[in-house]
Amino acid sequence: MADNFLLAQELISGIQRPCRGGNVVLKLDMAKAYDRVSWPFLMQVLRRFGFGERWIDMIWRLVSNVWFSVIINGSPKGFFKSTRGLRQGDPISPALFVVGAEVLSRSLNALLGLRAFVPFKVPRGCPPITHLAYADDVIIFCSGLKASLQVILRTLDAYCSISGQQVNYHKSCFLVDRKLPLARKRAIARVTGFQERSFPIKYLGCPLYVGRAKLYFFSELCNLVSRRVLSWSGRLLSSGGKLVLIKSVLSSIPIHIMAASMVPKGVVCQLEQIFSSFLWGNSDFGPRFHWIKWAALTKPVEEGGAGLRSLQSIFDAFSLKLWWSFRCNTSLWASFMHAKYLSDRLPCQADVVRGQSGIWRRLVGVKSLADSHVRWVLGNGAVDFWHENWMGSGPLCDKVEIFGTHSVANFVDQGRWNIPMLRHWLPPAIVSSILGISPPVSQRPDEMVWDLTESGVFSIASAYQLVRQPAIRSAFSAAIWHALLPSKVSFFMLRLVAARLPVLETLRRFAVHGPSRCSCCEAPAEESLDHIFCNGDLPKRVWNSFTSGVGGRSCVSTVRHALAVWWLHPTSNPCLRLIFQFLPCLVCWHLWRARNLRVFEGKGISSHLIHLRVVGELRDILSSRFPCLAGHRLSWEELIGLASRCRRASTVRWVKWRTSPIPLPK
Repeated sequence: MADNFLLAQELISGIQRPCRGGNVVLKLDMAKAYDRVSWPFLMQVLRRFGFGERWIDMIWRLVSNVWFSVIINGSPKGFFKSTRGLRQGDPISPALFVVGAEVLSRSLNALLGLRAFVPFKVPRGCPPITHLAYADDVIIFCSGLKASLQVILRTLDAYCSISGQQVNYHKSCFLVDRKLPLARKRAIARVTGFQERSFPIKYLGCPLYVGRAKLYFFSELCNLVSRRVLSWSGRLLSSGGKLVLIKSVLSSIPIHIMAASMVPKGVVCQLEQIFSSFLWGNSDFGPRFHWIKWAALTKPVEEGGAGLRSLQSIFDAFSLKLWWSFRCNTSLWASFMHAKYLSDRLPCQADVVRGQSGIWRRLVGVKSLADSHVRWVLGNGAVDFWHENWMGSGPLCDKVEIFGTHSVANFVDQGRWNIPMLRHWLPPAIVSSILGISPPVSQRPDEMVWDLTESGVFSIASAYQLVRQPAIRSAFSAAIWHALLPSKVSFFMLRLVAARLPVLETLRRFAVHGPSRCSCCEAPAEESLDHIFCNGDLPKRVWNSFTSGVGGRSCVSTVRHALAVWWLHPTSNPCLRLIFQFLPCLVCWHLWRARNLRVFEGKGISSHLIHLRVVGELRDILSSRFPCLAGHRLSWEELIGLASRCRRASTVRWVKWRTSPIPLPK
């Protein structure tokens, strides 16, 4: 799917090339494509493809044994049988439709053998492209000559007459270069019956355009994300729920476009601004203050972030994937790009000149980074000796001043390295390194591998870790994120550890001043994070209520010290280890709720009630992993005693077999 769009974008970037009649792009729209498929036509196509009669009979029974009824005023009326079409939603329907559409594809490819057909102008050496098709999305590339257009229309009419399909002339359109004469545009419209459209247009969910990528080309993407956010505005979502929605829903919307199209950085910034505003919410007076930068939230939880993904890093990772696909050269798009931009050069010698497409600039922009992690496993030694990383330490052309045009096999003589030839071209240190490598003696081709994965196969996960900027690992942040702990509690603890909670001590840094008095203590005291969660009267009573059963706690003066004391408490029991990890998070969470309840509603909560709530939540959280704790109303001492006798929780590990990229010796 991405290859189709990439090839279409590359062809359209050269639509201004001189050609008889001008270059024309026909975008077809099939009316009710699935519902119009002729069953006898489909069976005949399957028969011509070589499918057995038993299989064809099964497909016939599957597609023809369909009855329908119409619901009128809430009740079914009538019962009738269909005579054509494929059921949408059936898993086999897309495959059957593609089999039938192959007739149109082969008919359009056969036009290259006709003298009346003049193809779309492509650079010298590139394969001619007549059309691109993905299911019912068809784009035809041709010239604007009357004879060429008439041949295409006859082909379409013949296909529609036998397959049952019908071209929707109202939604179909043609696109040409904006400098094409008006007379030629009118002639094309008269012959085809299509309406003229201007770029950009949408193809396979991505905008097709000529020239540089503009921000307004991707306005539909930004509007889609904004509408999705507005649909959640009426729901009472916690910060943890918003994090889940951003990770699973919002971040996945632009993935398809980023995988193929050249997305401007302004679009990425706009999308991340929408994500951030949704996370922090709005007040009656406008957007709320963003307490933590988005760049900090996109770090992994081990590095002090919230585990969100940076869209710019995702875009760069997909750029590396495109370069990998280009180097593998296993698709029509890759072959076209090789012929257009490389000619007789190697991919590692690629460069950018003025006037080349944005996709090519995207590829060359990541070439150095990608090639530094691409190496070759020698087989027959056909790989380039000087420019490719077959040694694992980089190309040899970067280590010597004079080099030639050789393959690795040229330096092998009778199954051994040609030492005199190596010494003639290379210094002694490099020759010694080469002699430590087994010479290529196999008949299998050389294999390109990605050295960031164990299997040698490229993966987006490894590319993302490569392009992002790693930070220092944070022990505090790693301790507050756990699958059993609610996300809202983890996010709150992230703000607490980073000192990003709206207390008066923090607000002073933003020029917000007010009476700094703690409302939870009888004696007047200044409100600060350490006072609210550690040194105040209420937090002291709460923390002291949990000292029994686990030994005395040392005197602490800061909240970070209090957290570290619990998290670093030595124990080998898995249940107790989780208790010591979750307890300080839940205590701080309920202390913060108690503070807000007192400040905004004037209600107070006793330390005993907070103690009971923390113990109850601990029991409920741990019972999913340790069933022995479920169904009991336990006190703190009983919970500790029962947890100390819990056996190690059983874990299920999924194992996936991965084949080695290097064939094992027989």
